[in-house]
Amino acid sequence: MQRTRKSNGVLLAVLFHLVAGCTIFPEAPNQPSRSYLFTPDFSADKWPSCASPLGVLVVSLPQEQGGTNTSGIAYLLRPHEIRYYAYNQWAESPARLLMPLMVQAVEKTNCWGTVTHAAAAVRDDFRLDSEILQWQQEFFSNPSRVRLSFRAQLVESQKREVIAARRFEIIEEAPSGDAYGAVIAGNRAVNRLLGEIAEWIKTNAPRQSN
Repeated sequence: MQRTRKSNGVLLAVLFHLVAGCTIFPEAPNQPSRSYLFTPDFSADKWPSCASPLGVLVVSLPQEQGGTNTSGIAYLLRPHEIRYYAYNQWAESPARLLMPLMVQAVEKTNCWGTVTHAAAAVRDDFRLDSEILQWQQEFFSNPSRVRLSFRAQLVESQKREVIAARRFEIIEEAPSGDAYGAVIAGNRAVNRLLGEIAEWIKTNAPRQSN
């Protein structure tokens, strides 16, 4: 009888551990695969503007670090251990989704006569290089948070001189502890990043010489 009680106790403990363990994973199995995009807000009154345009600016494809060189949506249940949602992903890698939006955001500033991406065959006067350092949903607090760490530098092409450089650190709370919560918070982070880049560009754009 005592052995039976011990066996039942062990079984209950194992079941409890399994049930509790299921609750820590932010994605349930056997759900259909979904892909997501960034949908920025390019409202006209939101963007800072320079007084006059200057030359051609080429926006480079952002370099990818910290596990961001994939279309997977990254999350961390504990520090240093990165995981990806199995049934949810970005439509492309974050860098490829972000580059055309950066072009649009910089165009809104009216600081350059032409703004284009690096694949275009044009002679550039200036270049905007950047790097995604981190882009992940972190379950270190409740609610979870999305962290977007991004570095950018504005370069004068002919002189190969860095005019300005900055690291952007953006954190947004996720409305839910799952992949879609990461998507919503990720879109908010992108909107904030584009606005901050536009303001930074306006502040550091070269001025027309008299």
